[in-house]
Amino acid sequence: MKRRTFVRPEAQNGLQTSGLFSIRPRLTITTMVTITFPERETEKRALAFLLGRFSGRVLRSGEHIVPEAALEALADQNIPFSVIGRTTYEQQMAAIRGPAPTSVQ
Repeated sequence: MKRRTFVRPEAQNGLQTSGLFSIRPRLTITTMVTITFPERETEKRALAFLLGRFSGRVLRSGEHIVPEAALEALADQNIPFSVIGRTTYEQQMAAIRGPAPTSVQ
């Protein structure tokens, strides 16, 4: 007689199970940093490198919001950049939402 193995649905989704409880993997919080590049050609080279490796946003002002881990990767590629500072949650949301709408009279 063949023995069948049963896999719980939680285990298929990457959850660890312990008896009656399922334990979700811990989420990591990524610190975002605002950076700029000295000239347009450097910016293009940096974007080509960062694309597909890190998430981020490019603002109209020429600033870039990237994860802190991207700074080390840019330095390893000898791409010059200037760090403006850590990005606040409000700045990140403003980059996603865009400018505030004008009031209707």
